[in-house]
Amino acid sequence: MKIILENFGIIERFEFDTDDDFTFIIGANNTGKSYAMTAVYLIIKNLPYLIEDFNSEFIHKNITLLKSPLEQEEFKQALKAEDKDSIEALSDNSDIKGDLNNGVFIKNLNNSFKNSFDSIENLQNQYNNNDLNIIISTYFFIFHIKIKNGIFYFEVIGNGYENSSDRFREICIEQISKDNYDEDNEEFNYKASIDNLQKEIFSELKDLKNIYYLPASRSGIYQSMNSFGQIFAELSQKRTEISYDIKIPTMSVPISDYYINLVSIKENSDKKNLEIEKIASEIENNILNGKVSFNKENKKLTFLPNGTDLNLDLAFTSSMVSEITFIVAYLKYIINNNENNIIMIEEPEAHLHPEVQIELLKKFIELSKLNVKIIITTHSDYMLDQLNNLILSKDVNINKASCLFFKESEKGTRVINVNVSELGIKDENFIYTSEKLYNEKLNFIDNLNKYED
Repeated sequence: MKIILENFGIIERFEFDTDDDFTFIIGANNTGKSYAMTAVYLIIKNLPYLIEDFNSEFIHKNITLLKSPLEQEEFKQALKAEDKDSIEALSDNSDIKGDLNNGVFIKNLNNSFKNSFDSIENLQNQYNNNDLNIIISTYFFIFHIKIKNGIFYFEVIGNGYENSSDRFREICIEQISKDNYDEDNEEFNYKASIDNLQKEIFSELKDLKNIYYLPASRSGIYQSMNSFGQIFAELSQKRTEISYDIKIPTMSVPISDYYINLVSIKENSDKKNLEIEKIASEIENNILNGKVSFNKENKKLTFLPNGTDLNLDLAFTSSMVSEITFIVAYLKYIINNNENNIIMIEEPEAHLHPEVQIELLKKFIELSKLNVKIIITTHSDYMLDQLNNLILSKDVNINKASCLFFKESEKGTRVINVNVSELGIKDENFIYTSEKLYNEKLNFIDNLNKYED
């Protein structure tokens, strides 16, 4: 599945592919990286509601159009004859946006964006006159979402990939089986067929239900939130539903989710994955030199340095420990290790020595080979260099990795999908600063030589 943002905030165009296991996002400050990450998070978080809207009753009404015995008979005969044109004519999906605009997904999407960006209208790109457009591109459908009267709505719902209609036809034909078609009575079980169709349509979306966001300044946010508790995080998510005057700190949905996850930790042995637990343990032992623990009584994370009896509040640990602790906590306690997960991490290199940065990058690549998709934004050339080394050593599947470069333009930020080849990723972001500093150094040396002469 692809999520495309057009004329969204400062961004002219951004395309994100959920099929990638590792996504490396780079670019200068104030180019919209956090904007894009937040939007992707909110869209994926609400996808289960889109599946809910596309229930069997909805599909029967809007897609198969089997409203009369005649149409049912035509559909059955077309299936038996494998008549492609007739099946497509009886499977029109052009008139479904009306019902979806009254569905749960679009309502919750509006609430999520309002709570995270304050105003949906302000998301319109101010650098050009083109309309904001959010595109959710699945195999079977392409959903275009735009703004009207200050809210999102479905404007267009079209067919998905080029061969999606053929696949729909194949699915329909597959339903003529001993389970769904009674040869003796020549009766077709439409409900079973539609149920199977619903599962097929959204098979790629059901693997995206677990998404987590670790913002920049993770430690500072956690310490600040602890000062006024969980209640404000929960109230912040419902700001648009509160009718009376109450002063609630402005907090985006990803940040409130981040904090609520950390104070709602429940150890569940059913969610354990030994390979992911091993990676978390290696980060603790080889990078942190201690263990991350959760105190169930006060609902706080603590740190236990190796070789001591100490159990430290994170406020009294080093900046490296306090930042990495939250990554470990998500791996140990929060993500569902037996299902597919997506973890979005902003600036994981913050407060870290270059040696630690490259070791952490190695662990991210290991996680991406399991059931954890990793998306990071970074300003670290060390992490890019390490990623390139892992590509050269064939420890990274280049077909499942992407590099997105946020670059300013007159019409807003254009996000370039940098080629990931067997030789690595070309540095389009850090190299110019390095060259500038190097040339500056040469000029200073040249001037010193002239002065000595």
